[in-house]
Amino acid sequence: MKGIPFDLIDPKDGSVRNAIVLPSPEGGLTKGLPKKATLPCKVPARAIHLLVTAGWGYPWSKRGSVSMTVRLRYASGDTEDHELINGVHLATAHSVEDVPGSERVFDLRGNQVRYLALKPRQEFVITQIEFVKGPDATAPVVFATTVELPE
Repeated sequence: MKGIPFDLIDPKDGSVRNAIVLPSPEGGLTKGLPKKATLPCKVPARAIHLLVTAGWGYPWSKRGSVSMTVRLRYASGDTEDHELINGVHLATAHSVEDVPGSERVFDLRGNQVRYLALKPRQEFVITQIEFVKGPDATAPVVFATTVELPE
């Protein structure tokens, strides 16, 4: 997709978890989910590529709130936050609404999946990538993450 290799896992009719879903107070299925998910990394990154969407996102809810923070944890102990904004980076899954900070790449059972890339500000080894729920009512979903190595 867009020349970026993503390894999407087949959910096998719902028997295999294949996405990170963070909670929303709006949805019964998401209310009890963890507010953070962590992926190991252990390499420096030129870019972090994501396939994402959101439940209860823009235009269902107001544009401009922080839906999710992507936190990079470096081997040095430093952290770096990248906020994904509802109506800028994320839009609700159940719409055709476009937003300027990501690109619609395909539909998944009638739900839009969007692509965006984050550029780390440091060139050091990233030990973890954390997806942290923001304070709004959206339910951010991460379908895939690919770390692009420096040249």
